[in-house]
Amino acid sequence: MKHIGSEESQRIWSLKSCALISVFFAHMPLSIDGPICYLFNLLGIVGVPSFFFLSGFLDVGSCSNFVTKAQRMMIPLLFWGTITFIISVALSHGFSNSFPDLIFKWIKWVIGSGSIYYFVPVLLACMLFVVYVNEYILIAMSLLSIGLGLKIPYGDVFTAYLNPFNFILYFSLGRLYRKSSYVLKENKFLMLLSIVLVVFYLCIWRMQTPSYFNICYVPFSLVSLYLLNVLVKKINTPWLVEIGKLSFVIYLSHIQCAGFINTRMNGSLEYAKVPVAFIVMCVIAYSMKAVLTIKKEKKLFKLLGFK
Repeated sequence: MKHIGSEESQRIWSLKSCALISVFFAHMPLSIDGPICYLFNLLGIVGVPSFFFLSGFLDVGSCSNFVTKAQRMMIPLLFWGTITFIISVALSHGFSNSFPDLIFKWIKWVIGSGSIYYFVPVLLACMLFVVYVNEYILIAMSLLSIGLGLKIPYGDVFTAYLNPFNFILYFSLGRLYRKSSYVLKENKFLMLLSIVLVVFYLCIWRMQTPSYFNICYVPFSLVSLYLLNVLVKKINTPWLVEIGKLSFVIYLSHIQCAGFINTRMNGSLEYAKVPVAFIVMCVIAYSMKAVLTIKKEKKLFKLLGFK
């Protein structure tokens, strides 16, 4: 098993920051149709698989047990999920609903049923599955699940996003890569092949919409992560590392800010809405971290999800 040195640790944080940008593309699609809209959607399906792959990579050899990991993720999720839920209900004038109805909607919101928060419960499910089931079996089951796509009878609560087998492929591959001790070096042939594959996806934009639940786009997600890894090796900077360390907080808290900017940047400005929202959230998250650091609020650090 490969030991994670300081340089590789920084590269992982940088990859997380790149994956986070992809999440913004996923949550802020263009309102117009065409190749640029397809590109936005294509960029939007890279982040979540990358996060699962990196989570699987880091899960191997971790000193923390499952309960500790669950606490680190669930406490910030409950905090931010509750805040964003209250804002969402207030904006939709939904407080007129009955209390039991609000509680049910809050639970759905926090677990990611119809909200952005599916990543945490699905990741915890992946961590449990790999304890009892071989990674190769999980990969086969995941490919089957993704291959079936939306033919699986999902409901209002259990959605495709909450199906762990749609994402455990990437988590398992991350674990296997860490266990193999294999170093994926920069290779001219592999680079050329990856770029050709990306160009191929860019050329078929009229055929189908990019999706996590379409097995045709699994190679694109994996190749994109490889290309990002090569790119990060060349341009790795302290600010990318810092954003990576803020990624969990930004992911948990960004939805209303992204939604606000998404609905107000129209016309030619629409193409710039993702970087604007991303920069705004980075500034907000960094400011919160700076204030907590100055005040030495260690409990709030953990509550909000800062690293």
